[in-house]
Amino acid sequence: MTMELFLQELEKNLHGLKSEERQNALAYYREYLEEAGDAVEQALENLGSPQSVAQRILSESAGISLDSEMMAYLEHPENSGSPDARDILFGVSVILLTSPFWLTAVFIWLMIVFTLAMIALTFAASAILAPVQGIVFLTNHLLGDGLWNIGAGLLCAGVTMLIWKPCLNGIVKSSQFSWKQTVHVCKKLFRKENHI
Repeated sequence: MTMELFLQELEKNLHGLKSEERQNALAYYREYLEEAGDAVEQALENLGSPQSVAQRILSESAGISLDSEMMAYLEHPENSGSPDARDILFGVSVILLTSPFWLTAVFIWLMIVFTLAMIALTFAASAILAPVQGIVFLTNHLLGDGLWNIGAGLLCAGVTMLIWKPCLNGIVKSSQFSWKQTVHVCKKLFRKENHI
């Protein structure tokens, strides 16, 4: 790559900078490369690609420090496994074509979560409301109905204490499993090395 081509590419990649900052950066690198003289190719190799230099300039301008993985990507984006437009189109197509299956799975998962939550809430509500109704019955001299409702409320309270934790664990575990599987599938779909 020649010095002029490097500077042209660098200018294209610095479009996010203000005009004055862009001109200062280009002047700095032009001077640096001109001072290299006959060793300009070695200086270009030391700098890296125009894209990586531009990213360094943009990050310094924004006050962001790039980690080594990001710098490796900027130096050699072809080795990063990042998706290009074709890979993204492929992944979106697969998601759309398989939507009847995964939407059904999501709907079933939501129904399971809703059912577990409603079971626990129903028993908890019964544990509170049944004894209240039983006390009302007792004050109206309905001894049998009052004791029955108080007993049913105590039974619901016991069942609530037994099932609330398994219901909550079921909701949390199924949510975590669903999320991990979704992330795993999306990573597989959008990874460059998985497509030919």
